[in-house]
Amino acid sequence: MLMLVLIIPMLLVMFFLIILSAISGSNSNDTVDQPLTLYPLVLSYKPYVTEKAKEHGIDEYVDLILAVMQVESGGCGTDPMQASESGFN
Repeated sequence: MLMLVLIIPMLLVMFFLIILSAISGSNSNDTVDQPLTLYPLVLSYKPYVTEKAKEHGIDEYVDLILAVMQVESGGCGTDPMQASESGFN
């Protein structure tokens, strides 16, 4: 009897969470196929980033560099790549 008292509330909570998840329709893969929209300020750096990337032989990574710039600073400030904080940038 004690087992039923413990199991039934757990099953109800699990059922409630499953229903809530189905109703919300949230899926962690919803944003995977959506392209990143870059801020105008970040896009203004594209010619400079493209030039420097070509100099270093990494011009295929221009979009990735701009995406990192957007996440790090939004293109604002005197160090938009936040390069002073990481040796990998």
